[in-house]
Amino acid sequence: MATLKPHAQRTHLWRLQYKHPYFGWTQTTFKSKLEAENAFKTWEYIESLVKSGQPVEHLLATMEKPKTLADVFNEYIKTKLKKKLNSKTRSRYMGAINNVLEVFGEDHLVQTLRKTSFEGHVGWAYFQHMRELRGMKRRGITSDMKMAKVIFQWAFDANRIYEMPIKKCDFYDDLEAVKYKQWKKDEIATLFNHPSLTEFEKDLIHVYTTLGVRASELLGFNKACPDKELHWEHVDFENSVIRISPKRNNNRVDVYMDDSVKVIFKKWQEYSRPLDFTYSYLRKLIKGISEKTNISFTLHDLRRLKSQLIEHQTGSIEKAAISIGDKSSSVVRNHYAGVSMETQKDITKVFKKSLSNI
Repeated sequence: MATLKPHAQRTHLWRLQYKHPYFGWTQTTFKSKLEAENAFKTWEYIESLVKSGQPVEHLLATMEKPKTLADVFNEYIKTKLKKKLNSKTRSRYMGAINNVLEVFGEDHLVQTLRKTSFEGHVGWAYFQHMRELRGMKRRGITSDMKMAKVIFQWAFDANRIYEMPIKKCDFYDDLEAVKYKQWKKDEIATLFNHPSLTEFEKDLIHVYTTLGVRASELLGFNKACPDKELHWEHVDFENSVIRISPKRNNNRVDVYMDDSVKVIFKKWQEYSRPLDFTYSYLRKLIKGISEKTNISFTLHDLRRLKSQLIEHQTGSIEKAAISIGDKSSSVVRNHYAGVSMETQKDITKVFKKSLSNI
């Protein structure tokens, strides 16, 4: 049980020792006997609630020093963010943190974020308003808020805070539609058959569209995250599998390697790595192909090309998502890890059939 005694060494202080339900035995001191007695009674009450299995978070929030934004963000940076291997991920989180601090300030209490009114805007609506004034798009603002939510969720789960200061209802109700490339039949035919393209350029396009993976997942060099580089040890010719390291995944995933891709990879075995270059060089290659074919497209548009052909051929958004290893639909999100190699093979057959119909 909690104990309250005069401090043995500092006679003008009162020493309170109590058992925190999450952090164990803790002690603190008070100058005022009245404050010490009130705190003692509250901690005794909290201990009794814990023993009877009742919730105590509402009382803990009143007993502990309120956390500021700087408190939570600094704790997250020290305990979680520094452990993230990808430097771009760390940079993106720091950008979101700095944006939140710029609007609210380091000393703003976390527990009051959603309740405080600023210039007629309440809570996160003020953050959205201020970021829009700086010319930031709504999707970028939402991205910052989602990252902030990840941080606060960590703090909440780790009992650093006792209520969530940001919720789903704080996000925009209406985001501007994403504009993305819709491939036309004549563009697809040109892309795969243009006479000005070199053999390597045609092979590169074929590999990326057939596999449907992200650009960085096939690269032999990745300075930001070298553990995600693709080396020959990750290419299994015997079992027709390429083991890639997807986004936000520390484990490698098996991707089916069609025979046509296998032929190309075998040609590339003369190089030290399957794609023996960096992302910046790959962008230059794609830009050159774009200029030769007079088709405006990006690396990511090659993923869209496969998903659009699969959706058109099958009428299934879920299969389109599976074809590029995306978790966007609820079914794929829940069952992506269980997608069999046979399913991947069937999808590749559908993709090749749709190409032949162009």
